[in-house]
Amino acid sequence: MADRDPLLLDEDLRRWRQCARRLWLHHRAPGAATPRATQAERADASLTGGPAPGEALQASWPGARVISAVDAPRDSAAFWPDALQRTAHALAADPPRPLIGACLVDAAQGLVVRIDLMVPGPRGWRLVRVRHATVGDEIDVDHLVLWAELLERQGVPVSALTLALVDTDFIYPGHGLYAGLYREVDLTEARPARAGWNWPAEMRVLLSGPDPGTPCGSQCHRPERCPCLDHCSAGAPSDDPAPPVDPTVSLEIFGREQAARLRETGCRTALDVPPAALTAPRHRRAWQAVHARHLVVAPGARDVLAVQPGPRHFLRFETIGFAVPPWAGTRPYQVLPFQWSCATEHTPGAPRREAHFLAGPRDGDPRRAFALSLLEALGSCGAVLAYNAGFERNRLRELAIACPDLGSALEALQPRIVDLFQLARAHLYHPAMAGSWSARSVFDALAPELGCGRFEVLGSLSPLAAFARSLGRGLDAHGIATLQAALIDHGRRQTLALVRLTAALETGQVAAP
Repeated sequence: MADRDPLLLDEDLRRWRQCARRLWLHHRAPGAATPRATQAERADASLTGGPAPGEALQASWPGARVISAVDAPRDSAAFWPDALQRTAHALAADPPRPLIGACLVDAAQGLVVRIDLMVPGPRGWRLVRVRHATVGDEIDVDHLVLWAELLERQGVPVSALTLALVDTDFIYPGHGLYAGLYREVDLTEARPARAGWNWPAEMRVLLSGPDPGTPCGSQCHRPERCPCLDHCSAGAPSDDPAPPVDPTVSLEIFGREQAARLRETGCRTALDVPPAALTAPRHRRAWQAVHARHLVVAPGARDVLAVQPGPRHFLRFETIGFAVPPWAGTRPYQVLPFQWSCATEHTPGAPRREAHFLAGPRDGDPRRAFALSLLEALGSCGAVLAYNAGFERNRLRELAIACPDLGSALEALQPRIVDLFQLARAHLYHPAMAGSWSARSVFDALAPELGCGRFEVLGSLSPLAAFARSLGRGLDAHGIATLQAALIDHGRRQTLALVRLTAALETGQVAAP
C-alpha cells in the first residue's frame, strides 16, 4: 500500500456495499458529504443504543475485556496504535477472556478493523456483530466474514459467526442487569457464499481510479440516506427538460394519486389546474390558497373552537425509545415520554402561563413525575389543544397503565383534548405548507420566525438526540444545562406555534410575530 493511500476501515465496507461512489467520495472528496448528514450519522449510535450500550454489552458477557482507544477519529492514524497493542496482548492471554472492541490490522492492504465482540471457545473464537436493532442485513454478514478472514490470516482460529440483536421481550430489572437483552443468530453457514471475495483489494482498485459517477437511484436511500446525496443530485442529468417545479405549486399538494391524474390531463403545476377538476373541499382550498398566495381558512373553524371551555392549554410531548432501556421496568424501544411543554391561556389574547417538565439525567424512570406534573399543570378544566393528538392520547393511556393510582385522573384528560391537526386539515391551507401536514410544515408556514423545525445544540441535531446525550456520561454540569435549556426553549416555541395555529383558525389570518 502506498503512503498516500487512505486507510480502509471495516466501516468502509458498508459505504461500498451501498454505493461505490459513496466510498470514493468519502475518501477522495470528503467535502461532498452534507455536514448535517455526517453529524446525524455520528449521532445515530447514541440515539439508537441509548445511554448504556457499553454497560449492557459487558453485563451480557461478564468478564469481557474492553479494548479502549484514544479519543480520535477512527480514520486517523492516532486512533489505532495503542488499541492494536492492547488487542495483541489480550489475544495472547491465558486463559482468554471475551474481548469488546478488539482491533486488527492488515498492513499489506492498509485495512484496520474493530470487532464488536470476540468470545473464546474450545475450537476458537466466536465473532459477534452487535446491532442495536431487531433485524440484521447482508452487510452484517459481510463484516463478520471480513473479521474472520483477517483473524485467520494472522493465525487466530475462528469457530463461529453470530449476530447479536435486541430481544424486545426483555424487561430491564435495573441495577445494570442486562443479561438477556441480546439474542444471538448463528450466521456461520453464510460464510462459504462469500469465500474468495477480496473486498479490500476491490475497494483499493476503486479508490485508485476516477470518480465512478454512479447515477442516483434507490441505493441512495437504502439501507440509509446517503450523506452525499445532495452532492450527487446537484450534478445529475435529468430526463425531463423542463425546469423543476416550485414545491409550493407542485401537483403533489393534492396527493400523489390526484397528481398523477392531473398530469394525464396536461397539467404541470397547481396553477394549471382548472377548479372544476377538484372535488374534495381540502383540494379546492389548497388550489385557492396557491392562487391567492396567502392563507385560506374555511368557515366553521372558529365555531368549533368557540364552544371549547376555557382556559386553553396548548400541549406538546416529546418521547424516546432506546434499544438499551435505561430505566427499570422498561423494554427495548418502548416509547417513553421525557418532556412536556404547555402554555395556558385563560382568555384569548391574555398573557399565557408557561410550564414544562423535562427528565433529568439522574431522575430515573420519568413517567410518574411526568404524569404528576402534567396533571397539576392542566388542572381539572379547560380544553387541551394538541397537534395530531392521537399521539398524546396514546401516551396518556400508557401512563395510566404504568401509574394505576393516577389512571382515573389521566383518563379524565382524554375528553378535554382537541386535535388541531384534524381541525386544520378540515379548514385551513397555507401555500408554504407545500402539501405537507406535518407539525413542522404547518408551524413553519404559520410562524416561520419561531424556527420550530430547527434544532442544534452541542452537535445534537434533534430534541431526541439532545436528550439522549444528556443522559450519557462525559458531559459536565454546564453541558447538561446547555442541552436542557435548548430542549425547554424548543418546547416553548412548539407551544407558541400551537397558539399561532389556533389564532389562524379563528381569524383566518397569519398573526404578526
